[in-house]
Amino acid sequence: MGTSSTYNKDLLNQKSQKFYNDLSKLNTVQTMNIDDKDDLSEKIIINISLKEINKDSSYKMKLSKLDSTVHPLDEFTYLSSEDDQTANLKVPLIVNYRFEREQPLNIDIIKESSNDSKSCEIKTSLGCIMGSRKNTLQKNISDMGDEQLIVKAEKLKQNEDIINIKFDIKPNKNVSFNEIKNKMYYEIYSKDLLYRSEFLNNKGIFDPIKLPKYLFKNNNLRIKFYDCNKKKVGDFDLNIEELANDKKSFNIKAKGTKYEIISKSKLTKDFTFIDYLKSGVQIGLSVAIDFTMSNGLPNDEKSLHYIYGLEPNQYERAIFACGNIVAYYDYDQFFPCFGFGAKINNEKYELFNLNLQADPNVKYIQGIIDAYHNAIKSVELYGPTNFGPIIRKINNMIKNEYNRFKYHILMILTDGKIDDMDDTIEELVDGSFLPLSVIIIGVGNADFSSMKELDADERPLINSKGLKAARDLVQFVPFLKYESNPEQLANEVLEEIPKQLMEYYDLKNLDPTKLVT
Repeated sequence: MGTSSTYNKDLLNQKSQKFYNDLSKLNTVQTMNIDDKDDLSEKIIINISLKEINKDSSYKMKLSKLDSTVHPLDEFTYLSSEDDQTANLKVPLIVNYRFEREQPLNIDIIKESSNDSKSCEIKTSLGCIMGSRKNTLQKNISDMGDEQLIVKAEKLKQNEDIINIKFDIKPNKNVSFNEIKNKMYYEIYSKDLLYRSEFLNNKGIFDPIKLPKYLFKNNNLRIKFYDCNKKKVGDFDLNIEELANDKKSFNIKAKGTKYEIISKSKLTKDFTFIDYLKSGVQIGLSVAIDFTMSNGLPNDEKSLHYIYGLEPNQYERAIFACGNIVAYYDYDQFFPCFGFGAKINNEKYELFNLNLQADPNVKYIQGIIDAYHNAIKSVELYGPTNFGPIIRKINNMIKNEYNRFKYHILMILTDGKIDDMDDTIEELVDGSFLPLSVIIIGVGNADFSSMKELDADERPLINSKGLKAARDLVQFVPFLKYESNPEQLANEVLEEIPKQLMEYYDLKNLDPTKLVT
């Protein structure tokens, strides 16, 4: 038997493919596994209706630009009248929702009466629908009369019961953890072996796991503990229905020493990103732009900050590609924006408000571009390339204006190597305990190798005091790699946001049922 966590694959091979797939996703990792790109999408049902209809008119609808798994509705279909005031699309759409994609949706409507015919086109997207309150878009159709379009999205799959299993181990007062760390593991049985853990870590804690309830053949779990020689040192039973109660303690004995096993297991629901959106969570965007000299003088056509060409520069394209998607999830459409590494009136600024006003907030994504253009014409490029001040600014802003319904994304656009790596790591570790994700887009062809350390895909960030980041919150993407495909750029930059958001709320023990307004 190996020492790493594993499942009894022989048993699973006898089960259905669904059984195996779900179990494979729910191992010692606490959140969804994003290695499989298909796991990033979630099926939703879209119901479309018209309110305040004219009872003497008939309505038909055509949808386009949407990848429906039921039918494309690329031909006009008559709506069915529920009553004198409401008409519904007969068959709801089932689609794959992806946060990081635009997913446009065009809705063409024709209103027919005995002596007249009117038509209109509504352009929207899944992001706009999902980012609306209660995942419901409402729009008055003034071109046709008093009608109101209602587009509502709901999850196709209901939340499953998930068993969260966590064990801590406590030796008696005279025994050091050194005698048992990396020398004990456990197995979970529900008649058959379902799970085998990794060895106990240095802190006397087993990594928590999640398993779907339907895998268990009955409500009783048998937990067996073994030492490094595969010798059983103790076991006990847990009843699934009792997991909601307070923590339980059990005693085992290994090599003549008694140990107390503390069970902090519980029964929860398998919540997804959509559940948090429906509960009212918004996603706010902040932007920070690099104004250091390495970008090149703005009047030079080769400058990364050249804004006078026929095409937007790399900074502008990155803001549009990513900002337009995130903006759907912020109700007020105000975005705090900053610049760093510039001189203003011969005074050096590590950080300044991009709009050069007392309030850094600008309205809409176009407002970010307008403020950027004005700043390019008003400030002097200088240096250094310091990320610490802007991350600290956002951390403090979140702390001072804490709102459990608001998750934040800081988008940093930079052209080069960081000059304050240690300070940046300090602030990122602090930010890992806050509702924050940091996305870094590297523009130009500079050396971005240092960004890999911040991305923390291989090892977690640790500050000067030895505190490890509570979760991964950074994603770095080089712009030039996706220069010809802005949609793919947005995919790469934003695809980890749902996972990071759920990890934060899981860290704070705030599931969607505790967030509902």
